[in-house]
This record gives sequence, C-alpha cells and structure tokens, in this order.
Amino acid sequence: MILYFYITLTTESEDMAESDLTIRTFIIYAIGTLIALKVISVLWSFCHRRVFACYMTRLISPGLEELLAEFKREIFEDLPDVEKRLKTDGLTILEIGVGSGVNFKFYPKGSTVYPLDPNPHFNQYLEENIEKNKHVNVKPFVECYGEDMTAQVADKSIDVVVSTMTLCSVLDIAAVLREVRRVLKSGGKFYFIEHVADTKGTWLSVFQAIATQVYKRIADNCHWNRKTWLYIDRAGFTSVQHRKQRKAIHILLYGSATK
Repeated sequence: MILYFYITLTTESEDMAESDLTIRTFIIYAIGTLIALKVISVLWSFCHRRVFACYMTRLISPGLEELLAEFKREIFEDLPDVEKRLKTDGLTILEIGVGSGVNFKFYPKGSTVYPLDPNPHFNQYLEENIEKNKHVNVKPFVECYGEDMTAQVADKSIDVVVSTMTLCSVLDIAAVLREVRRVLKSGGKFYFIEHVADTKGTWLSVFQAIATQVYKRIADNCHWNRKTWLYIDRAGFTSVQHRKQRKAIHILLYGSATK
C-alpha cells in the first residue's frame, strides 16, 4: 500500500513537472515571438520606405507602365492644347506622388516639372528619368505630402497637376484635391489615373477588400477599394471627365478635371 501511494505521488509529481515545463516553454516562446514581432515592426518602420521605393521602381513599375501606357497617351495628348489655351510658353506641371518620374516622357517639350513625393528615397531613381528626358526642365525634388503644399507651392501658380496611382495611398483624398484646386491657375487642368473599387458584391470587390488589408500595411497605405471618382466629382472643378475600365485585376479610373 505504501509503495502504491509512493508510485502514485511520484507519477503525479512527474506529470505536474512536465505540465509546468510545458507552460513555461509556451510562455517563453510566446514572449520571444512578441519581442521578435516588435523588433521586426521597428525595423520595418525604419526601412520600409526605402524598400518600397526600390520595389516599386525596379519590380512593379515596368509592368505597371505597360498596363497604363494607353491610358496615359490618351489623357496627356491634349497637354499642348492646354498650353495654347493658357497662352504660356511652356507648361508648369506639378506631379504629386511623382515616384521615379515615369510620366516625364509624356510631357511637352519645354515644360517645367515640379516633382513632389513624401518618400525621399524615390529621388535617386528620379534622377535616372531626368537624364532620359532632357526635353523637360525638372526642378529639384520636393519631399512633401499632397494634403498640405502651402509652404511649397503658391496659390494659382501651376498650369497642370498630375496624379497617377497616387490617390490610392494618400491619407486624405479630399484634402489633396483642395490643394490641387488651390495651386491650379484658372483654366488649369488636373490629370489622373487611379485604381479604384469595383462594383460592390463582385468577386473582385471581395479580393480588393482583402488586398487592401495587406497592401495598406506593406505598400505605403495603398488601398485597392477607394471610390476616388466620388471625391473628384465633388471637389468643385468647373468640369470633370473620366472613365472606368477594367484592366487585368484593376479597375482603372482615368480622366481630367478643369478648374
């Protein structure tokens, strides 16, 4: 009987010891995982803009430019007409979210371009497109958010504002559009190409909702499901022309708005 109780107590003690070890191991791994995630988060917050600029320029931009080329040729083809109508010798063009400057090749000869982007790491790639497009005069890179350009761009000083694949990631679309109207001269134009939300209830709209949760964290706040056309329609321009077209897994909104 004594031997039975000894074996029982010993077995229970071993089971408890094993259980305690399991709990302690779990706690250690859980704490370690949380610490590792925090370290990764800190490191990512420190370097993600540099990584994003490289990723967009070297990997995404070539394919994206092929996708958008026909739309860019269509909306930018009347830039010379804007120059004539405004009676100016060379357009002043403000490009918000300029990135690496892939739009420079579409601008008329003699244009003066003001490149603006909140990500300073695009500047090194911007220089490459400046070298390729000597027909335009590109001013020094301006690190700035489009929501507030008052310190960088004067009222009614710009002939044309351009935004391509930018409004998907800004913090406040309405604020950006107010700034666009502020800086444009009377009769100036805003040109845009953006990827926007599909019709609610489609499989693509579901995919966009899921993709947005991922991309806004890893791709500088990129949203796949914004109804950007509503903001442009309500921004107070004298006239707005835009169309939507599906291209691959993107719903593209493209057009122009005149102040």
